[in-house]
Amino acid sequence: MLTDSFITQQIHMDIRWLLNAPALMSLPAEHDAAHWLNHQGHMPQLDEASVFEPDFWQHRLGLYYENLLNYILTKSIQPIELKRNIQARNKSNTIGEYDFLIRINDTDTYHIECAVKFYLCTGDGSDLKQYEGPNRRDRLDLKWNKMLNKQIRLSKTPVGRETADSLNLIPNHMLILIQGYLFYPFATPPCPQRLHPDINPQHQQGWWLRNQQLPTILEDPLRYLILNKPYWLSCPDLPESQLMTAEALSSHLEEQRYPQFVVRLEKADEGWKEKDRGFVVQNDW
Repeated sequence: MLTDSFITQQIHMDIRWLLNAPALMSLPAEHDAAHWLNHQGHMPQLDEASVFEPDFWQHRLGLYYENLLNYILTKSIQPIELKRNIQARNKSNTIGEYDFLIRINDTDTYHIECAVKFYLCTGDGSDLKQYEGPNRRDRLDLKWNKMLNKQIRLSKTPVGRETADSLNLIPNHMLILIQGYLFYPFATPPCPQRLHPDINPQHQQGWWLRNQQLPTILEDPLRYLILNKPYWLSCPDLPESQLMTAEALSSHLEEQRYPQFVVRLEKADEGWKEKDRGFVVQNDW
């Protein structure tokens, strides 16, 4: 069972991760929320009353990520006004939704769209279609196109503008925050030479391989950890007794029918620290 102290520590590490992780995609500075946060935000002091609201600790990673960003905006940026998850509807349909509308002073109002994504590269990296989610229900090209050409432009539509106007929060700044990891086949160089120009060259990356290739990553001195949502951001700080040996990991993965997110850890002076991370998928993935 999770203890309050463990959850507090994990949230603290995940806030730090969000503030320090590079953007997944390249954006002009005026639309890059990661760049904006880096200049605006600082590590907020944890307020347990806020952290332990019933809906903060979410197993749905996207909602948890939004909650982390909401906490940073509220405690660190301290806007005059903040609204989140505001649907823009006409009489019969939902046209879109604002992730965040915030006013930080009398002249600056921001629309922020956010996403945290994890994609496996199945080609040479030159085409965004080659980046697929672990369960193959999502693709980077589709998500990126939606963020650029629909989500962040919501206030430019009549219904979207009317919705923002009804809150007196028509944005004059539009920001995109997209973070996460891209994973490349284990045997290849860390980052493809033909990287698509929309991808940030400094993006966080890991590896992926099929179950039959598992011996490639197994080393007796290392320890292993399976990451379950919402622990996909910063690696939980666990004692060695809760980590897996190479043999235990191999045995565990034999029984799995879905992609598994694995962290490799190496011994350091202060305990076991993350070496790298990646997905082990089925042989027919």
